[in-house]
Amino acid sequence: MNKLGKEIIWNKEQYLSFRACVPDKAHRLVYDLMIQCGLRAGEVLALTWDHVDADQHFIHVEGSLSSEGTIVPCKMKFSNRVVPLPQSLVTDMNDYKEQLKDPDEKSRIFLIQRNQLAHDFDRTMQKLSPEIPRAQLSSLRKSFARISLKDGVNPVELTGQLGHDTIAVEHSVLAYQN
Repeated sequence: MNKLGKEIIWNKEQYLSFRACVPDKAHRLVYDLMIQCGLRAGEVLALTWDHVDADQHFIHVEGSLSSEGTIVPCKMKFSNRVVPLPQSLVTDMNDYKEQLKDPDEKSRIFLIQRNQLAHDFDRTMQKLSPEIPRAQLSSLRKSFARISLKDGVNPVELTGQLGHDTIAVEHSVLAYQN
């Protein structure tokens, strides 16, 4: 939030500046999945390799990692969804998987807890140039929406990708960027 209490929503260049400060591949992939696919932090952290269809370029979102460290089903029926996976992330995910020693398809991809991810995000924020506005971890989804709308993605399609049942959030992001 800025001094006026308004949520900070990054553009693509601001995110790339942040990404350049992230020290390890696992965290970069988590943040990339949030800002390039519109996933929530808990959804990314709950992913297992069998949720990723690299051949078809999709991720199957079926749950979320709770603050207690357990995978729980999505709260809303619209949150269970299939999300497109950009080619660049397919490549990065495959490279990451190759680095792991024979990963189990049913085990979590990222062995990071939610509170640790938030802490690591805040620590990375401190490394940024003062010109980059200070965002919150949860703002990455709205940043994804902002970037997608700016790139011409249909708000109704975006609603499905975000796991929403109405386009209210997308309209608020659209209003914010004008």
